[in-house]
Amino acid sequence: MTVELLDRLTSQGFEESIGPLLPPSILRRVLQRHPLVQELTVAFRVGTLTEQNLRDFIKTELHHLRRGEPLRHDVAIAALAVALESSPSAFASEFVTGLAALEIVEMQQSVLMAKECAKHRKAAPCTVRKTFEVEVAPTTSEPRAIVPLVDEGRRFRPPNTFEKHSDLNDAHATP
Repeated sequence: MTVELLDRLTSQGFEESIGPLLPPSILRRVLQRHPLVQELTVAFRVGTLTEQNLRDFIKTELHHLRRGEPLRHDVAIAALAVALESSPSAFASEFVTGLAALEIVEMQQSVLMAKECAKHRKAAPCTVRKTFEVEVAPTTSEPRAIVPLVDEGRRFRPPNTFEKHSDLNDAHATP
């Protein structure tokens, strides 16, 4: 199945379904909505499409790279950048940032797409760390209360509480 997905990525039908050359921000949205790119994203996430499959595919495609000639399946490489954009894997990060760092005219569309994807990878929200404090009753081993704590860097406090200040001029409420 994975080889079939990658083969469809290099098909004439895929490139025709994308349309004419578009600016990177618009092309990114078009590729994100494309069913094949969505299938690639899911396949990589669940592990049916492996890092090695992608490395082999990229190596095969770059074998056709010639100086002064646009890469034949440049849109396919751009689609891979979009498919891997949301992946937290080290390979996805390496691929997107590595492709974005290239300065090669023959792969102009995929390089510009990787730069756009890298910009959105940095803008994506990071996971918020949530912690809980459990109080244990002194005579039994059953928990008495579970209180969520708000992460404020190095210290934690219960949500919707105020900090105490000794000087009223410096006092302010924190959510």
